[in-house]
This record gives sequence, C-alpha cells and structure tokens, in this order.
Amino acid sequence: MVIKQVSKGKYHVCSGEGGIPLASFTCNEEAEKFIIEQKARQSKDVENERQRLIDIADRIKNKHRSRISGKAEDRRRIKVLVKGNPKRPTSKSYKRFMLYEDGMTVSKFIKSGGTSSDVLFDSKRQYISLT
Repeated sequence: MVIKQVSKGKYHVCSGEGGIPLASFTCNEEAEKFIIEQKARQSKDVENERQRLIDIADRIKNKHRSRISGKAEDRRRIKVLVKGNPKRPTSKSYKRFMLYEDGMTVSKFIKSGGTSSDVLFDSKRQYISLT
C-alpha cells in the first residue's frame, strides 16, 4: 500500500503505485495508521486461512483412515483358510491379500497396508478366520 498526497491536507492510500485509492485521509498519520491496521488484519486473515486449510487436511486424513484406526488395537488373530490367492491378479485386493500371514493381528494387517473392509469381506467369504 502506498500513501499519495492528492492535494494540500488530503491523502489517499492506494493499493500500489498508480493503484486504486482504498481510503482518503486528512493527515499523513491517519493514513499510516490505516496501513498498519490493514497489514495486521491481513496477517490475521492469513493465519485464519492457514488454520482453515490445516483443519480441512486433518478432516480429509481422518476420513480416509480405516474404521479400525483411532480405536483400541484389534488383537484378533488371522488364520488364512485358502491355499493361494482367491483374488483376481490384476486387482488391488490381490496385493493386499498377499499381506495376510497366519497368526498376525488385524491391527498389524491394517498397519501393513490392508483395510478393515478386506478383513470383513475375506472373513465373510471364509478366505480367513478371526480368533
């Protein structure tokens, strides 16, 4: 922001050199005070926007967590009941099924890249059992 003296006893605060006048004042001190207040307001606005974006990122991160995370650790043990991998080799679930190990906990499976939906689906199909 720039202070321009338009006439004797009249000052404009402009957005920049040759910019549009934002406000008019009768003395230079008032114009300077206005600029300081505007910069303080912009600083608060920037901080508020920064915090808003952090909150949005946190909500997105929490939305995409599995249902198990954030809850008490799931200590149920997994036992693989099928030989080989029953999933289509081109699917993402095929790779996740390869993560199963006999005796591993559900929490460990999820931490290694599996999802709670995988556990639910595979146990309903009797590809795995939970004890």
